[in-house]
Amino acid sequence: MFKKPKKLERNVKIVQRGKRNCVYGTKVVWATILIVCFSVALSCRVERFRKMTVFVYVPEAQQVWLNQHVKKFGLKHNWKIEISTSNKLENLPEILRLETRTGEKNVGLVCVPSEMAKSLVKSGLIKPLIEVCNPEKLETDFSEYLSVARAECKIDGKYYYLPDRLEVFLLFYVKSKVREVVQHWSIYRTQINTLLRNYNRFGLPRGYQLEADPNQWDFFDLVVVGYYFSHTPYDGLLIPRLAHRGRYYAGTVHELVTRIFAMGGNKSNLSSLLADPVVDMLQWESLFVKEQFYHPEMWDSGWAGNEILWQIIRKHVFVAYLQPNELFRINESRQYFDSIGIAVLPKGVSLEIGADGQPQRIGTRKSALHGWYWGIPVTSPDPKFSYKLARFITSFNLQMEAAFSFGSMTVRQDVLDKIVKSSDTSWNYQVFRMGQKQLKTGVEIIPDYLAHGSVGVSLLNLWRDICVQNHLVDRRRIKAVLKTYLEKTKQPSTY
Repeated sequence: MFKKPKKLERNVKIVQRGKRNCVYGTKVVWATILIVCFSVALSCRVERFRKMTVFVYVPEAQQVWLNQHVKKFGLKHNWKIEISTSNKLENLPEILRLETRTGEKNVGLVCVPSEMAKSLVKSGLIKPLIEVCNPEKLETDFSEYLSVARAECKIDGKYYYLPDRLEVFLLFYVKSKVREVVQHWSIYRTQINTLLRNYNRFGLPRGYQLEADPNQWDFFDLVVVGYYFSHTPYDGLLIPRLAHRGRYYAGTVHELVTRIFAMGGNKSNLSSLLADPVVDMLQWESLFVKEQFYHPEMWDSGWAGNEILWQIIRKHVFVAYLQPNELFRINESRQYFDSIGIAVLPKGVSLEIGADGQPQRIGTRKSALHGWYWGIPVTSPDPKFSYKLARFITSFNLQMEAAFSFGSMTVRQDVLDKIVKSSDTSWNYQVFRMGQKQLKTGVEIIPDYLAHGSVGVSLLNLWRDICVQNHLVDRRRIKAVLKTYLEKTKQPSTY
């Protein structure tokens, strides 16, 4: 039998090892190529997603909801979008100025309140929409929004903002308690007349009767209701049952301004803190505090909307001014569901009575209108995409979802039409329909000088000084304090 020479055998083994090494080496090479290709592909994928930050100020649950929708929309268009709510609203102008100074382009969209909108434009921080969208498309897009929502979007004849949501006040009341007052208030008629004569030398207006429908109320009706509640024990408690915001913040300013509008105030005659509507508002507020119609925790504990809702659930508050998104949340607590009602705001009237036995001044049922608007910073990384994103956020589907998930008052005509025409009688639909009724009854945009900065702070300080601490109801004394305050703070009497 033939035997391979040892040398040949060694050579064969070397060749075989070489083949194995070659195969292994080939595998390593291919593996390396695949890893490199994958890394390059991954890096390309990461790099093709541009980044943008969106500033918005909404409750946490709504922020989570918005974040989910916005991120999906961004990924479809190769954008990685981050929703930011970490900074305080008052810091936003400085954040935008910093981007302008440094040349960074991170913030692509901001949601700002109506009182801040104009100042950002005047500071050159918001881009006119005509620069990112042609005029024809702009007009077509804006035709989808309510006219009352469009009003604040235009500054000096140019569109700068897209509307996001509106806020108005409505009257909340407990139906069963109001029915009780309507039936039995006359047992206190003499006492109420005596009380009011101390302030207007007359008492209730001639021929006064408490209206059964709160949609017909005025401020004298609030006096009757407030008096009855504060003199009638419920669940063993004899406490005031009327309330509004009392915290030292913008929400309380909006409530006070709403009452000024009710007294006949508007942009043209509200340029002076000494105007009749301001004095009338302070008179009523002082009377309600002094006579203990308002729950004292309003100012002692600094109530905002959430605190008022909690007191309603505890059955400590029977009548209050609330916004639609707050009324919407009452539905979460079923214990009041069949008994709570909503109405347009009471008509403002003067405490003073004329020779005819009727209020000397008759006001309106107007609410202050507050809104939130989407603006594109001048430093946006891509203004056209920012506009597209804002249009997505204010689309029919998202506005419907926001309305029925969070009680946001829509800015779209088609959403409002769908709600108003629906035969649904559930609580949420009732809230939105009453919000629409308040819009038709009357709203007034809060002037910049009254809602923002030192004047808003002045209004809060004056309310605390005149109404909460000193209970001044006399008009002459109120005006004297107003004049002294203006001189002391060196603020102009008109703006």
